[in-house]
Amino acid sequence: MALRALKGIYQTVPIYGASSTVRRRFHEGVHYVEYKAVDETGNFDSCAFSVSVKVIRCRALYNPLFGVLTCDASNVYGSTCSVSCIPGYSVVGDARIKCGRDRQWSGDIPFCRTTTCPDPGTPIGGARFCTTLTHAYGSVCNFDCSRGTKLIGHDRLICKSSGGRTFWSGPTPVCEEVVPPVVEYCPDNIQVTTGEPLTEVQRPNVIFRTTKGEVAPVVCTSFGKGLKNSFPLGTHHVTCTAFDPDFGDSASATQSVSSVGAAAERSLAVLARARRRVVNARHDMQALLSQGVRPAAL
Repeated sequence: MALRALKGIYQTVPIYGASSTVRRRFHEGVHYVEYKAVDETGNFDSCAFSVSVKVIRCRALYNPLFGVLTCDASNVYGSTCSVSCIPGYSVVGDARIKCGRDRQWSGDIPFCRTTTCPDPGTPIGGARFCTTLTHAYGSVCNFDCSRGTKLIGHDRLICKSSGGRTFWSGPTPVCEEVVPPVVEYCPDNIQVTTGEPLTEVQRPNVIFRTTKGEVAPVVCTSFGKGLKNSFPLGTHHVTCTAFDPDFGDSASATQSVSSVGAAAERSLAVLARARRRVVNARHDMQALLSQGVRPAAL
């Protein structure tokens, strides 16, 4: 008996339509499939079977703390995942991993760990005060110098991060020794004679030199920043202090200003004239005695 020609092959479950090469993509799970063959006279036969689809998966991954996980196909076989961290944190482990047929990721699961800056050090003759012991990202260190020294550089450094590396916002400062201004000229004590209860005196011309050889600004007691001041009778000690604008250090020199009244000066002058007369009289007496003449008063 001759075989009749087939009219068509149909996939009835799931319904797909007529084709001699019926195929279908199946999702994960078990699927029932039935095919029916029909000839031109309407005779048919069918066959059924199950299709089981299993997806190879590695264990699920999640965004790490302080980072972001990016995968091209979730956690299925063949997918690749990478981790990126927020500023101040760096990836620990393999930055990119791939899910293998053995359901294992190709490397250590990456995570984010805070980054740290190297120890900034402490300037010689100075001190530092940092907000953290580990110098983690965002830490701040403040620097100061001891008396007699000057801070050169930034007094405050911040631990920063860029391109996966951490660094301080500037170099560690240094403490430089400060030399106070040096007295170049300090006049002798000033004495003024006056007949007034208050005497106007010019400020002494004291000169100081800075470490750069420049004339340092000077301020004198009793004068302030002025050039003149009035003093009562008596002796007054005046201290002039110079400041180095670059270092803020200072040096000083002291002198006396004496104001003598006119009456006192006249008394001194009369006393001097009397002493001169006594001396002259003694000289005359000695001259007479040397000539053998005895004064009547004697």
